[in-house]
Amino acid sequence: MGYLGIYRYVFSLGCPFLFLLLLLMPDCSKSQSQKEYLGMDEICQKYSEIHGRIYEKAVYECAGAIFIFRRLPEQDFESFIQKNKDMFSEFCRARISEMKKSVERKSVSYDGAKAYQYIKNAQDLLSESCENFSKRSHLVKLYENLNGVFGREVFSGILSDGQDCYNKNECKEGLYCGGKSCPGVCMPLGKQGDKCNSHSECEKGLVCYSSVCTSTAATPCRSSSDCSPPQLCFDGVCTLFKEKGENCEKPEECEYSCDLQNKRCIQYKFADYGKPCGQIGDDSVYCLSGECVTKENVSLCEPYGKENEKCFQKFCDKGLFCSAEGVCLKLSKEGQPCGSSCGYGLYCDNGICKKKKEVGDVCISDQECKTDLCSEGKCFDKRQNIKACDEDSDCLNWNCLNNNCCSIQ
Repeated sequence: MGYLGIYRYVFSLGCPFLFLLLLLMPDCSKSQSQKEYLGMDEICQKYSEIHGRIYEKAVYECAGAIFIFRRLPEQDFESFIQKNKDMFSEFCRARISEMKKSVERKSVSYDGAKAYQYIKNAQDLLSESCENFSKRSHLVKLYENLNGVFGREVFSGILSDGQDCYNKNECKEGLYCGGKSCPGVCMPLGKQGDKCNSHSECEKGLVCYSSVCTSTAATPCRSSSDCSPPQLCFDGVCTLFKEKGENCEKPEECEYSCDLQNKRCIQYKFADYGKPCGQIGDDSVYCLSGECVTKENVSLCEPYGKENEKCFQKFCDKGLFCSAEGVCLKLSKEGQPCGSSCGYGLYCDNGICKKKKEVGDVCISDQECKTDLCSEGKCFDKRQNIKACDEDSDCLNWNCLNNNCCSIQ
C-alpha cells in the first residue's frame, strides 16, 4: 500500500509542475493508470504478503486479540506466520494457474484494475488501529476484499448455458458449472425447490438446504453486496454484529465477543507495556505488543521473552522459540548446527539444518519433506493421485468441481 500510494502522490505533483519531465515522459497519466492495474502474475505475491501481515499484526501489534494462538512445543511465531503465508501462496498459485488456462481458452475475461482495487482495499483495511482491526465486521470486509481477487468481478465468466466448463468462474452471471463430471456444463442457477449440492448452485436469495434450493428466515448471501448496509455477509447470512452491552448468546453475534456468563457483548481495548490488562470491568484489555502476564494476582502488559529468558508464563520474541526447558532460544538457520531446533522449512540431518525436500525427492523420513510425507522412499503429496473430492483443498490444483479434481488439460 505505502510505496504505491507514494508513487501516485509523486506523479500527481510531478505531472503538472515538471515541464521538462513532461517533455521526456509526455504520457504521465498513462504511467499512473498502469500502476492501478495488477497483472495475474502479481496477484499471489500481494495476496500471500497481506495474509502474512494479518498474522504479524495480530501477534506482534494487537496481541492475538483476533486469533487465539496455542503454540505447539518448540514452535515460534515467525514459523507459524511463514507456514500460513506459504499455504495461502500455494493456494493462490494453484487458483491463478487454473484461471490463466480459462483466460487462454477464452472462457473467462480478466480485469486487472478490479484486482488492483481489491488488493488496495485490503491493504487499507489492514492499516487500521487494533481496535478497528479486531472488529468482526472489519475482518469480514478485509477477507472479502482479499478473496475478491478470485471472484467473478475479476475473473468474469463468458460461457453460455450448455457449454462445457472447468471451474466455477467460467459460466456467465446467472449460471453455474454443474453436472456430474469434469468438464461440467453451464446451467441456470436453481430456483425455489430445485435440487442442489451447494449454495452456489441456487439463485440469489436462496440457500441449499437438504439438497433443495430454499429461502430462509434470515437473508442468505454470497457477499456483502447481497445485504442491506450496514449488514455484512457472515457465514452465508446477512448479519448486523451487536455492539457492547447488547444481549448475546455466542461470540459470533458481537463485533468483538460475548461475555457468556452475563450474556452481554463486550469490547476489546488495548494497553501499552506496564499497563493493566485482562478483564477490566466490561472490557477485555489486550496488549498492543507483548502479552498479558499475571503475577501475584496483578495482570500487566509485558514484552515477549528475549533470548535466554524463561518462557513458562510468556511467549518468545521474533526469531525465538520456547524450548522444552522453558527458555527462549534462537532457531538454527540453514547450514548451522541443529542445536535445539531448526527454523521453519528446515530439518536436522546429521546435526546440520537443511532445507526440506520437494515432492519427488528421495527421502527416509517424513520430517525431510515439505509435505511432511515420505512414501516408498520419495517425498509425496497425498493429493497427487486423488480424483474424487469434497472440497477444493482435497485437490492438488485446488479446484474441486462436481466432486472431481478438475483441470483444463
